[in-house]
Amino acid sequence: MSKKKNKTKPTPQATPANPYRKIVLILNPLVLVVLAACIYAGLPLEAIVSLGVVGYGIWGYLFFKARRVDRENLGH
Repeated sequence: MSKKKNKTKPTPQATPANPYRKIVLILNPLVLVVLAACIYAGLPLEAIVSLGVVGYGIWGYLFFKARRVDRENLGH
């Protein structure tokens, strides 16, 4: 009879902290709350749309930057 080899799972390596990821997690709901407050305050639609475009534009930029940092840290 042949002996079975012990199969070990690879241990996950610690990745450096990604500051962009934390900012993105906070910024997305923050933009939503600001937009909801603007709607409740009765701001003109043009102002609300422009705040949404700027807010989510910044969020999208930081989101893709965070993904790039994650990819570089994981080596893909």
